[in-house]
Amino acid sequence: MRQIDQLADTYARAFVDDPMIRWPMTPSAGLSECTALFRILLESYLELGVVWQLGDCVATASWLPPAATAKFADIDLAMRSHVKVFTVDDGRRYGQFWDWITSKLPDEPCWFLDMIAVHPDHQGQGMGGELIAHGLDLARAAGLPAVLETSQHRNVGYYQRFGFDVVAEEQAPDGGPMIWFMRHS
Repeated sequence: MRQIDQLADTYARAFVDDPMIRWPMTPSAGLSECTALFRILLESYLELGVVWQLGDCVATASWLPPAATAKFADIDLAMRSHVKVFTVDDGRRYGQFWDWITSKLPDEPCWFLDMIAVHPDHQGQGMGGELIAHGLDLARAAGLPAVLETSQHRNVGYYQRFGFDVVAEEQAPDGGPMIWFMRHS
């Protein structure tokens, strides 16, 4: 259990101010709520074997291969009953937001970089790049594209350095954050 706690802490610290995570949650949600949210998600992802890590859990990525990408909507639906406690509207906005994100995933088989995080104390050391390169190597070996989405404009250029291109830039429904959908072919 120590591993899941460390991974959830790394994701929460990296995403605590990320619009995709913050927007559906209650305004008072902080680091502990984000950690709990990621812990719930990681339980499913660790079970699927789609979580990679470096440096004693200070850098982590969840790359979903095609079979797991097809299960993304099911994983999200299973989380909703747990997540609604972190929202002010019983999870309505959270559900609408992630339904919208899921609808944007390609219908074709692909590798999906769902989450990547480096603990703030360890950023800038190349670990995030290693995790991205690892997933891209798996996608290339399978002859498949890789996709991701981000709500941080500053991340767009970072992902472009790895060969990702913006395929859509859209405002999430109901006043949600701007999302950049990216693809690596």
